[in-house]
Amino acid sequence: IQDDIMMISEEPVVEAAERNNRYEGIVESTEGDFVSVKINETSYPFAVTEDTLLYSIEGEEIEAVKAGDKVIVVSKSLLDTKDIKSAEAIVVTTEESAASVYLDTFDMVDGEMISGDGELVLNMENAEEYAGKKLLVFYSFVLQSLPAQTTPDKVVVVEETATEEPVEDIATPVEVVPSYYRHIGTVEAVAENSIDVTI
Repeated sequence: IQDDIMMISEEPVVEAAERNNRYEGIVESTEGDFVSVKINETSYPFAVTEDTLLYSIEGEEIEAVKAGDKVIVVSKSLLDTKDIKSAEAIVVTTEESAASVYLDTFDMVDGEMISGDGELVLNMENAEEYAGKKLLVFYSFVLQSLPAQTTPDKVVVVEETATEEPVEDIATPVEVVPSYYRHIGTVEAVAENSIDVTI
């Protein structure tokens, strides 16, 4: 019996595909390169970079978000981790809108246009033209199948940053300046014999 149990438990470890998470909330404030978004009664700061996509739910590019905006934040970060959360995309929506967004690289697999994480299939004409590209997909409804399927309202092709060839001859070294993040709060606890501080 022990041998049988060991055989059952020795399953190969499958690495989970990295996916973009979608969070809905209200922008509380914007300061520098951070946007604070209230999600389920808790505030989370999201870093906004030059690569962060800013759009309206209608699929129009916007310049910035402001306090009070209802938004969908697309991020690889999980809310329950201490990692600095970075926004891949922020889409301003409305109370009335039932539309949503999806950000991923889509490819043709067995005749279907499917996301890299395998969770969404796009039903669209000329799908082959978008194969292998990173897409920001706007959609109003989804068929709850496995994987889910939708006919997009709009698709935006996200331009990937071109990889530059390394330069061999550099006259002067470039100083790399680290980024610092400011957190304001009250110290609640300091762990003994540790550098951990709870704020």
